[in-house]
Amino acid sequence: MPKLMIYEWPHKEHNQEQYYTWLDKWENVPPQYIPEFKESRPRYLHYMRESYQPTYLVACCAPRKPIKIDPIISRNWLLAASTVFFLLRIFGWLGKDSILYITYRTNNNEIKKIQLSDGNPTLVIRQNGEAWQQPFAIVYESFAKDKGVNAL
Repeated sequence: MPKLMIYEWPHKEHNQEQYYTWLDKWENVPPQYIPEFKESRPRYLHYMRESYQPTYLVACCAPRKPIKIDPIISRNWLLAASTVFFLLRIFGWLGKDSILYITYRTNNNEIKKIQLSDGNPTLVIRQNGEAWQQPFAIVYESFAKDKGVNAL
């Protein structure tokens, strides 16, 4: 609301004269600091090229010998690690349903009655049917009841 009032104030006719008076005064005030670019820029460039040393590069101790790493060995380890990671991602994605859900299935001409582990009434699955249950949701709901938190 205050932003809207500030935006609308100079657009009203009875405020325009005051607005332009203040604007003229503000534009005619000399700047407080006028830098001298012609002298300062070459001096700064010389400082950056010649004498500037960042504090994180200054060593307080004697220089250490560099550690020699064989690039072939490091490349092989990187390749093996990335391959294992890639395979774990693929198998995890393919097997996510077996990890995240308990699946109940029936064949042709078969009817099953299942008592779910979360205490819900008996579930009837008709022929060629399928039902899923999330085992981790049951654990969360029982944990939430113990702590007095409303579960989803």
